[in-house]
Amino acid sequence: MKKVFFACILLCSVNLTQGQYKEEPAIILEISHMKWDQKVINLGKIKLNNPSTATFRFTNNGTSPLIVSDVKASCSCTVAEFTKEPVGPGKSGQVKAQYNASKLGSFSKTVTVYYNEEGGMETLTIEGEVVE
Repeated sequence: MKKVFFACILLCSVNLTQGQYKEEPAIILEISHMKWDQKVINLGKIKLNNPSTATFRFTNNGTSPLIVSDVKASCSCTVAEFTKEPVGPGKSGQVKAQYNASKLGSFSKTVTVYYNEEGGMETLTIEGEVVE
């Protein structure tokens, strides 16, 4: 008799808890995602005192606008420009890095891009060789 009584209590409590469960609606996150065509550009051999520019293109593969907040060059010999308006989903933008070739020899310079994505920082590299 005790076994039947406990079985009934167990079944009743299971039925009550099932009625209390309520499924939460799915949460859709707005995520931007920066996809680069390339992160390293080799300018090859460039002439001394002849500034050269590398253009890095990116696409927003996310679901919300992508905003580049800043771009910092690794040295004063490199100047960076970037798309300042928000880049919508499926749209493209760019970062241009101009290197002032004032010294002979091989070079490798970086620009760091900051944007509104979790961990939103990317380092891009331009490299080459300055010749006379």
